[in-house]
Amino acid sequence: MKPFTPEALYGRALQGLQQVIAEKSFCPTTNTYCAARLLVLYELLGKPHMGRFLIHFRGSVRLLELRKSALYDSEMDRALLKSQGPAIVVDELYRNKHSMFEDSEWQNIFRHAATLENDNDCYFWWKFFSATVFLPGLLNDMKIIFNAGEYQSGYVDESGKVLERANIIYRQLHENNVLYQRKPPHSPSLFDLPASPESADRIRLREFFLYTMIYICRIRATLWMDEMERALSEAEAQTFAAQVLFIESTTKGFDWNMAWHLEQRNGLARSLLWIKAHPENVPEEESHKSAMALVVVDWLKIAKAFALILIFDHALGCILRFQLLRHVNSAPLPPFINTSLRVSPILEPAKVNNACQETTVIRATAIIKFRIIPIKSKLLLEFWGDLAVLLEVSSAACAMATPICININQVKAAVEWQWGGVTRTLATADPDHDAIRFTLQLDTTKHDKPHRAHLQIMIPVRFKDKPAGAAICLRISPFFIKSFDSSTKSDPSDTIKQIFDSTITYLDFELNNTITILVPSDVKEPLVAARPRSGKILDSLYELSRITALRVYIQDSPPLEELKSISESVEQGQIEPFSDPDYDISRIFNGSGAKVASVAPPQPPSYEKATNLPSAPSYKRKRPRQDSQPDNISQLWDKLQKLESIIHEVGELRAENSKLRDQKSEPTSEKSQLQDLSQVVQELRAENAQLHDKVALLEKKYNDLDKKYEDLETKVASSQLGGNDTEEAAMIEIRDDIDSLECRVTSIESAIEEDSTQQIKDEIFDDLAARILRG
Repeated sequence: MKPFTPEALYGRALQGLQQVIAEKSFCPTTNTYCAARLLVLYELLGKPHMGRFLIHFRGSVRLLELRKSALYDSEMDRALLKSQGPAIVVDELYRNKHSMFEDSEWQNIFRHAATLENDNDCYFWWKFFSATVFLPGLLNDMKIIFNAGEYQSGYVDESGKVLERANIIYRQLHENNVLYQRKPPHSPSLFDLPASPESADRIRLREFFLYTMIYICRIRATLWMDEMERALSEAEAQTFAAQVLFIESTTKGFDWNMAWHLEQRNGLARSLLWIKAHPENVPEEESHKSAMALVVVDWLKIAKAFALILIFDHALGCILRFQLLRHVNSAPLPPFINTSLRVSPILEPAKVNNACQETTVIRATAIIKFRIIPIKSKLLLEFWGDLAVLLEVSSAACAMATPICININQVKAAVEWQWGGVTRTLATADPDHDAIRFTLQLDTTKHDKPHRAHLQIMIPVRFKDKPAGAAICLRISPFFIKSFDSSTKSDPSDTIKQIFDSTITYLDFELNNTITILVPSDVKEPLVAARPRSGKILDSLYELSRITALRVYIQDSPPLEELKSISESVEQGQIEPFSDPDYDISRIFNGSGAKVASVAPPQPPSYEKATNLPSAPSYKRKRPRQDSQPDNISQLWDKLQKLESIIHEVGELRAENSKLRDQKSEPTSEKSQLQDLSQVVQELRAENAQLHDKVALLEKKYNDLDKKYEDLETKVASSQLGGNDTEEAAMIEIRDDIDSLECRVTSIESAIEEDSTQQIKDEIFDDLAARILRG
């Protein structure tokens, strides 16, 4: 293609589009809109020309606006709206104007488009977008209110209307998120951490929900008249900001698409997590002033976290102190202005020769960040009545803080927490010769950036589908650390004393959110323990996953002075996770990767433990106890002797009766009958003796198995001390086989005893009945 061909085609496209628009009967169609969009894409793909790009972009938006909203009824039209809609809202946001999509006709189109979608994410795309389009108008009205001043009539009424609209959008976003989880396929909340790569529509849903909620919460924190409501709204905005940054750091390991989208928009989130420091007063008579600047700030710049940057010269080894003053009367600012200062020397000194000596001048950057947290509406009106601020920076002869690096790597640890008013402790793992390991890494060497930290607890455990070499990782996000404290303890509890043999250090964490539980990616959910010891650990992890305060005991630790730097970083809000790929969840567990998991609550107690035992069954259906076997045999012999005596008496009576009736009957017949009866009894006795021998043999086999079982238990204990996981798994299988053999032996004994007893009874009574019938 010749070099001039794209330019020629570009000109023809412009000419054709202009002719169509110039017609008197012109009505925007899908074709004209697509032509304008192609010109926008051409500007993006070709050489950058911002003027042309904005002209074509806003021209396509104008065509979209001129066309009646009722004409957007085809699938192609809905696809164009879906691709262009978010960009239009962003453009309206920066142009400080209400969105054209606030119109009721556009809202009807969005509701209708949602009903035509079969996919759950696509359906809620229209739901969340229809709520997000009201954000530019809210921010524009906020700016008008602040610019109106303190004494303009109608200020309170207008701010009340804006607050009411913000509350409506707030409720609508939360309701959409709840419905999104309830509607099949029951997707996770948009606030939760992702566990796998997500679709483009769900990523856009996260952006609609999280970032709009941050803006809405900031509006509520500014306009609420009630102090408690303002504090709650500010805390909620901080929570959403911390969560969206945590999602970004988590997804870098498995979903770069989502991480990239969030990274482009997380300037807003980072602005809400800056340092909380108390401003220091600088005396007016102080003579050494390094710099002075006049800064004009409006509400939108604060909401979007535009940092104020001041370049100045200062002597090496100085710390800057500063004060924000009102431009009028030099009166101090209201107390709801929080300020912070970070000094970062640039390691490119400029050398200046002055006659006989050489002087090195260090150029540094002071970054001043602040946010509005109004206490009373009167103060808010006073401040915004004259929106001009004087920034005064002065230097003091004071040594700069020394950078600190802490590296506590895989040290033995124990965890303690409160659950239901009771102190709980997790000090041993499974197997018990493996220890719980704690890692804490902190890097404060980069002055121009927040301090980086990494905290995790590794607990060895045995899963049913992975009985050897597994563990669970508890990761504490630096974003969620509300407070941190450390000290030594010489007299811990007895459980802790068994783990540590000297004075130990404890670390107290108070969090804004719960701990993240990571398990190996190849472990199936729900998590099932391989044995009772691991089951107890999972029960403890269930409690740990639902508390926000815990204590970690360690023995080998850096000096407490270094640990105090963590407390300072947390108090100032200047702490965040490492962005290095080595800290991604895809790298842990020896590179096999991890996933976020939840632990099921402990199982309720068994029926036998929770209720009284049922009444004993009838004697006929009750299985004989093993330890009562000799008593049952003696009772059986007693019954046999009684039966023999009865039979003997019956025989004597028969003999006497026969003698009286018939003196001629021969006695040999009765003798033969008695001989037959005694022979039957002897046979029964012999059979019973054989059964008794069988029972004794089974008892001997059972004792042998019991002895083997004890030997195997000894071997299993020794193999656990040696750390042989393969033998341990084999021993678990052998235990199961022995348990099944015990059940079989017990059932065989019961069956033999019941069958033999019943057989003897049946034969005896049958014989007696037959003889009685014969007379």
